[in-house]
Amino acid sequence: MILKKNILVVGLCWWQMANLCAQSYLSYITKQNPLRPNYSTQVLFEKIKTIQLYPKGNYLTNQCFPPVVPIGSTLMLEFDEVGTQAGFYALEIIHCNYNWLPSQYQPIEYLEGNPIIPINNFEISHSAKVPYTHFSVEIPRLKLSGNYWLRVFEEQHYQNTIFSYRFVVYENQVIIRAKVRRPLGAEPSIRMQQVDFEIDYPSFFQNPAENVKVVLRQNFRWDNAKIDLKPLFVDETAKRLNYHYFNLENAFYAGNEFRVFDTKSLIQLGTNVAKIEYDKLINRIHLYPEKPRKGRVYGTEPFTDMNGKFLIQHLESNMPTINADYTEVYFYLQENFIPLGEVHVLGGFNHFIPTTSSLMEYQPSLGLYMAKMLLKQGTYNYQFFVVNPQNQELNEEPIEGAFFQTENEYDIIVYYSQAGNRGDRVVGYQVCK
Repeated sequence: MILKKNILVVGLCWWQMANLCAQSYLSYITKQNPLRPNYSTQVLFEKIKTIQLYPKGNYLTNQCFPPVVPIGSTLMLEFDEVGTQAGFYALEIIHCNYNWLPSQYQPIEYLEGNPIIPINNFEISHSAKVPYTHFSVEIPRLKLSGNYWLRVFEEQHYQNTIFSYRFVVYENQVIIRAKVRRPLGAEPSIRMQQVDFEIDYPSFFQNPAENVKVVLRQNFRWDNAKIDLKPLFVDETAKRLNYHYFNLENAFYAGNEFRVFDTKSLIQLGTNVAKIEYDKLINRIHLYPEKPRKGRVYGTEPFTDMNGKFLIQHLESNMPTINADYTEVYFYLQENFIPLGEVHVLGGFNHFIPTTSSLMEYQPSLGLYMAKMLLKQGTYNYQFFVVNPQNQELNEEPIEGAFFQTENEYDIIVYYSQAGNRGDRVVGYQVCK
């Protein structure tokens, strides 16, 4: 009996210490930037590659699904560390409100088990020229719906963040009806897409015009999401919120279909691969030079246009997580120098985050932009973006164009903040095309 009591006391002490660590980190990063702590997806170590967070299930099919799951479901986190030496890592999960600031919930209220989760499952790459260690961990079931921010850090250095990732857990408390259409007006109608939608809410919702908040995303991107959309009209009799706007509040530039390349085999040339250079230490893949598409709509086969996603694949084996190799992929864009911004290669593989590795350098003697990236074998969607170096705003239109015919995916995330609750719930989710 005494032994059981001592074990319980030790367990409670560990739980309290872990909670204090989480609170300590929140306090630390809030002091770093008290106005807007950076609860975003970001990768802080160059050696960390191919981060994937997806609904638990078959890796070959589920890896390109977004990290948005109904309550009670679980997610898998996978990533690689390139090199012969691998670190020891752990993760924590923080509940956030709709605006990605932390809620007042404590880990014990939304997590089952310890709030600090060690990442103990790892495998060494097999038959790859570029050595790497593959890590995987199952995210525990969460007891509350909402926005969640996942942070991976060095196990012995709590504040040394390796990377972070956003994901969403939702309930089915509302009914969402949505339709993508061309907006009104001559100019917007040929370059933009508008998402009109209605939300039927339950009778227990209090003051839904203020307490219901909506986020609208294009191709599951957070950087250009429409945040905190308010209903244009509230039908209290029908318990319905109307979001049919007239001033483009719910409209996006449609962009163009994503470009694609395929490196799942190094024995034969894949889609849009011009040449493979074989070397003892690393293989180099040169893609065909691309041209701007501002004046023309680009079409792809349905199975290659994944709206910015990527798939890790290895044609010669059924274990791409440890058998797929890393290669240097060379991108070329035949375009004149653009003086008002930087040109970057972006897609789901780098989370649409411009970095030094995604930056294309202009080669005056060749009259083109060029970039090289270390990427794992697979099929990739990407586009060329012009990035404003002042505010990091992304704009694909100068190179890719914008056409209402483009096939995009939109998702609607519905939040509810009830009086007395200490955080926002996600009460509905819908994907539409």
